[in-house]
Amino acid sequence: MGHCSEFNGVKPEPSFFLCHHAVFRLNSESTKLRVVFDGSNPSSSGFSVNNLQLVGPNIQDSIFSILLRFLNSQDSNDSDKVVTKRLILSQSLKIFDVLGILCPFTIQSKILIKKLWILKLDWNDPVPNELKKEWEKIKNGLLYLQQISVPRLSLIDSPVQIELHSFSDASMLAYGACVYLRSVNVSGQVVVRLLCAKSRVSPIKQSTIPRLELCGALLAARLCQAVVESLRLSFTRLVHWCDSTVVLGWLKTSPNSLKTFAANRVAEIIEITQSDAWRHVPTDSNPADHVSRGVSAKQLQNLDQWWTGHFLIGRPLRSLPSPYVEEQNISPLRRYARLEQIRQHFWQRWQREYISELQQRSKWRTNHSSLQIGDLVLIQEDNTSPLNWALGRVSRLYPGADGISRVADLETLKGRIRRPFARLCPLPKGDDDQIS
Repeated sequence: MGHCSEFNGVKPEPSFFLCHHAVFRLNSESTKLRVVFDGSNPSSSGFSVNNLQLVGPNIQDSIFSILLRFLNSQDSNDSDKVVTKRLILSQSLKIFDVLGILCPFTIQSKILIKKLWILKLDWNDPVPNELKKEWEKIKNGLLYLQQISVPRLSLIDSPVQIELHSFSDASMLAYGACVYLRSVNVSGQVVVRLLCAKSRVSPIKQSTIPRLELCGALLAARLCQAVVESLRLSFTRLVHWCDSTVVLGWLKTSPNSLKTFAANRVAEIIEITQSDAWRHVPTDSNPADHVSRGVSAKQLQNLDQWWTGHFLIGRPLRSLPSPYVEEQNISPLRRYARLEQIRQHFWQRWQREYISELQQRSKWRTNHSSLQIGDLVLIQEDNTSPLNWALGRVSRLYPGADGISRVADLETLKGRIRRPFARLCPLPKGDDDQIS
């Protein structure tokens, strides 16, 4: 295979042998035989190459040391040098926050970097004064990060109840999620700890708030799943909080009746969470609101709502699920149960009849297409110029339940493919149009 050759010279001293073996992959089309070198496998001497390597000092500094040097170095004094996109990006990435507990602060630098990308500045171009002032406020806030301390122990001693609570929120700037662990002991004492959080800036292409809220809910669901798999605790229950009634309505709607964007995300959310575990939380009580909008490091230091989950502390939750009474007979129900039955009935009709109507595409109710079998079309392809789009001929149409066709089979030089009408560009019809 050309990776080694026989050595016929004098054996050098010292010399080392790197053990290797072959790996066969008969199903592979490119590499059926691969050689693997194993530095941990001992040779006939009983030692491996890894055993003979010298162990050097730990060259990875702690985040505390990096921040101290950053705050006391000349590079952090933007008044003595030009503030560029390269400088802002490199300094922002020095904040190593794996669990995301500083998300309300670090999201500010992410939003700033997004603004720099929108301006299409070169790496070494000076940033506008307005963005420079934003960066200076963020940079000055780093001093307060040293004063933030987080308890290491997240679980109360001898817990009898362990709950996991996620919160999600979104704005036009960003969306995010945070997860809290709430544990109660036999005496009724409650401990609530912020476990982790994640944030994402909103896409450059403008989206709607409900869509961003749905992205935040999906982020919360994924984050909760990662926490459950990591902690391996027996949770009493998992509760997911969201302040968007539209998202909560989507989660009670069949994905088949939603648009593609919402359907894909709703399907994943209900796959990894229980749909009845989602609750509504007022915006002013939602700690994830700080992730989507950002706060200064000075505010974050004493922001009790962020560190403790606010209303989760020491009091019963106010939005617990009510018993399902919608299908019970009216006569034996008391006044409260009757009111609850009316509320549940209204909610079911609202999400089934109203929310689903918001998702219907009115343009699909009218057949604007003139595609017929035998028509010649160009097939749109992402990241390819229109001059390089493939040519195809319609061989079959697929009408829906309303009689309107939206998908077609196409014959191309590479075989038969299936594409939606939205990805097809009809060509003018002629008598001698042939695929060549």
